[in-house]
Amino acid sequence: MLFTKAYLLLVLILSVCISQAQHSDSIIAVTKQLPEKYISQIVDKVDNIDKKLSKQTLKALKKFERQEAKLKRKLIQKDSTAKELFAFTTEKINQLQGDFTALPDKAVDKFNGEYNAYLDTLKSTFKFLQQDNIISKSKLIQDKLKATADKINILEDKFQKAEEIKKYLRERREILKQQLERFGMIKQLKKLDKNVYYYSQYINEYKNILKDRKRLEQKAMVLLYKIPAFKKFIVQNSWLSSIFNQNSNIPTLTQTELLQGIQSRVNVQQNIQSGVAAGGPNASQIITQQLQLANSQLNKLKEKISNVGGDGEIPSTFKPNSQKTKRFKERLEYGGNIQFEKSANYFPTTGDIAFTLGYKLSDNKMFGIGAGYKIGLGKDIRNIQFTSEGVSLRSYLDVKLKGQFFVSGGYEQTYFSRIKNVIQLQDYSAWSASGLLGVSRKYQLTKKAKGKAQILYNFLNNSSIPKTSPIVFRIWWYK
Repeated sequence: MLFTKAYLLLVLILSVCISQAQHSDSIIAVTKQLPEKYISQIVDKVDNIDKKLSKQTLKALKKFERQEAKLKRKLIQKDSTAKELFAFTTEKINQLQGDFTALPDKAVDKFNGEYNAYLDTLKSTFKFLQQDNIISKSKLIQDKLKATADKINILEDKFQKAEEIKKYLRERREILKQQLERFGMIKQLKKLDKNVYYYSQYINEYKNILKDRKRLEQKAMVLLYKIPAFKKFIVQNSWLSSIFNQNSNIPTLTQTELLQGIQSRVNVQQNIQSGVAAGGPNASQIITQQLQLANSQLNKLKEKISNVGGDGEIPSTFKPNSQKTKRFKERLEYGGNIQFEKSANYFPTTGDIAFTLGYKLSDNKMFGIGAGYKIGLGKDIRNIQFTSEGVSLRSYLDVKLKGQFFVSGGYEQTYFSRIKNVIQLQDYSAWSASGLLGVSRKYQLTKKAKGKAQILYNFLNNSSIPKTSPIVFRIWWYK
């Protein structure tokens, strides 16, 4: 009997050990599949955002200090007591700069800041990977993991401090606005308004860049979430869990206790149906229309808030340019144009293929360059022959007129002769100039692509060789 108990105990211990070993092996097996460049990609992204955030923060503070100094000189001329308003501004700016550059040595109150879900998950991920040499026992890899985790912590602190600085700049701007309004000097606030507004926009843009997971990072997260231990670790070790006491032994309420006093879905539906019935035969249709109208108004409000940066603050002294804080590639616009010229027998004799690359100067202005190629198709369907009939170099500028209508202008150089070799193109006298001006109408083609119809007049048509029509009509697509 004693032998049987000892045997069963031994089997139980061995089962637990084997289970733990298999569990550990499964974690290691999955983490070994993590892309080798995953850590490097995270380091590069964090370093890039850290550098940009630091640069814009210090730049915004310096600008604000200079702008306040100018306002001080102008206000004192109107009211000598106004100098008291600027008594400690330099000290405060210096303090904010010092606190920001002193990170991570300077403590940050995370409870007063804005929660960043991406950074919270990223921190917990690297904590998990540092456990028990999950990825590798190599000291080099472990040191790299720790260094990356430290960088993530510093960036999180900098975002918190940036939010604090943004709040101070806005509050200070409101105080100055009150003083300037007294003397009718509200226009003097324009530069300061721009500084505060665009600093807020830059912070939002950097958060969006941070949340943008590339394919490598997405693959890594998919692999990690296959591990039950990782999911549990994230839940128990995130910053949110520390607030909601996920690791504490506080008893949780049952579902019945949580739902006590709350109407059920069936009760709510019955109340709605009885209310609709009391409203008459057309009540249901009227309610549907009102809901659609409310939804439409809500979408417009969301779009308006999105256009001003999501903070709900619309500057009164200038019109914001949403392109200013966007990344270079986000301000680029790619376009294309394919058109054919037909002969008397309805067969196209030539085709014009053009591509453009535009850069959004602002929400209302676009500048771009492009190139075109004219291909010959032959005389008719029985005599198809592909030839190079010309090339063109283009530049253009679109300025919004109203709604989707734009004033469009451009300058082009076109080589109209058949091209037999590239050396021909070096004869600049064979190129013809075009000065175009007209109107464009933009429209939506698909969810991602748009179209543009143009009608332009060539002011240099008289000097063009060969003679072409002064009216130019083009259909474009772009994205």
